[in-house]
Amino acid sequence: MSIRLILTHMKPGRRGWFTLTMLTTAFLWGIQFIYQPEPSWLDAVYYYLGGAGLAQGRGLVDTYIWNYLPPPEAIVHPGFTYWMPLTSVVLSIPMSILGANHPAARVALVAMALGISLLSYGLTRHLGVEHRFALLACLLPPLGGWYGLYWASTDTFAPYTLVTALALFVLVRAGKHGAYHAVFAGAAIALAYLTRVDGILILGAAAIFL
Repeated sequence: MSIRLILTHMKPGRRGWFTLTMLTTAFLWGIQFIYQPEPSWLDAVYYYLGGAGLAQGRGLVDTYIWNYLPPPEAIVHPGFTYWMPLTSVVLSIPMSILGANHPAARVALVAMALGISLLSYGLTRHLGVEHRFALLACLLPPLGGWYGLYWASTDTFAPYTLVTALALFVLVRAGKHGAYHAVFAGAAIALAYLTRVDGILILGAAAIFL
């Protein structure tokens, strides 16, 4: 049976959404345990340790020297003077409940990756695309190529994509429903900036759009 035929007959009821959610979540967990069993590059390690430090009550500090731009005055020094902190803040939430470990950190990231898929469906439907193609948009983030391997890594991939997609979604609604929604778009853009410095560029795109 072709993917097109499956999407044509798939209904958007509660059972269908539950099945889709479970399959997407299982895929995200599975691919991470196979391909990314632990933080394996500098960015992922930095955000993970930042979240663990928050969960353990140390605050936004670095307990090691990872670069000399600028040179720190001591080994323990204020963190996130080079990168933005929101990803570590997000990681700290499940780690403060389940323990400061890598699987706990990924709970938040899998949830955010799932949110990207559901938001893709909602945005596509809002733009008037029929249901079966909106379902395809929902499936593309976890299955759509190389970045599908990184959604649940302790990096900015999932947080940044989710908040920027949310900003774009609310901006589209602002274009149809007025400035009330633009306030929420501004909040999402602020979160994007707190995730990555280049999130500020979305503000320019929003100004042009509005």
